Amino acid sequence: VTKNWFHIAINNYKLKEISYDNLGELEFIDRGGFGNVYWTSCNSILSEKVAVKEIYIKKDEDEKQIKTFLNEGGTLREYLKTVVNTAKHSWKKKIELAVQIVEGIYYLH
Repeated sequence: VTKNWFHIAINNYKLKEISYDNLGELEFIDRGGFGNVYWTSCNSILSEKVAVKEIYIKKDEDEKQIKTFLNEGGTLREYLKTVVNTAKHSWKKKIELAVQIVEGIYYLH
């Protein structure tokens, strides 16, 4: 793993980096196998509340942390039906979101 793996992933896979400044106060939910999970608000995405999962990756004593965001509404399908599939979102925005989802799934596989 290179030292700038995070920025490479953002640039190559069009991931959106969300600044900590956009997050509200963290409310601890549970501890998972790879890190803690919290509820918080995030003013840079459409949902009022999101789950933030901390994932710690250790290699050669160099600890890196990844934050992943999950919609409060449950599954991605539910989120797309209730939040994205509204008249206030343009087709351009819907297509951009679809591309990001496909690229994210491709990256994971």
